[in-house]
Amino acid sequence: MSTLESGNQATAAVAGTLQAQIDPTYWALRTAHRPLDVNTGGKTLGHYRVFTPGNAAGAIANGIQNSLRYTGANTLVVTRVWAIVTTTTAVTVQTITPLLCYVVRSFTVGDTTNGTAATLSATGSNSMKTGSGSIGVGISIYNATAPATVLSGGTGTQDSQPFGAMPLGSSVALGIIGTNVVGDLYNAGVNLYCAPLTLQANEGIRVLWGTTLATGTATLGVGYDLSEVAAF
Repeated sequence: MSTLESGNQATAAVAGTLQAQIDPTYWALRTAHRPLDVNTGGKTLGHYRVFTPGNAAGAIANGIQNSLRYTGANTLVVTRVWAIVTTTTAVTVQTITPLLCYVVRSFTVGDTTNGTAATLSATGSNSMKTGSGSIGVGISIYNATAPATVLSGGTGTQDSQPFGAMPLGSSVALGIIGTNVVGDLYNAGVNLYCAPLTLQANEGIRVLWGTTLATGTATLGVGYDLSEVAAF
């Protein structure tokens, strides 16, 4: 018979080591899901959630609508990429392609032209836990500014195939003014047997929309769930 014990005296509820808990009914080992450890190696990092509000989108096919670039010295774990598309002028019957997200490697210059930067510089900004480090160090996110433009100016190698997609349905789904389509382009929680997306320095994500709307306009907002860790 073996015993599982924690050697971390500082976290023990009582003096000595902590032993694993066993449920008495079925003799099952009790475990609990916890966030990734972001305070290791003498570093104070954190968990963050960021939403970049809607910009007019769909004007240029396959244009970059949103871009995230990481330049930090740690590891950025991406657990979710999600979006909200809102119709601002009526969209008539036409083919509507999905939103797509790609990993960008060797991302030495960000996609900043025609873009509006998310404000992430304040310590604790967009943090999910008090005491986290500043998300503004090493993380930059840009949204395309106007309906007739898309992001550009970046230097990087975009993967040939997307790692995530969000279908928008038919033009009926967008349809009338005020209609919203909400969903995930990528959610690591769907498949716990696959590692989540991790980004190192000069890596990032681009969100593209393949559609040029023949009629109508829509705003696109993109959100990210992020954890910056010393190692993963």
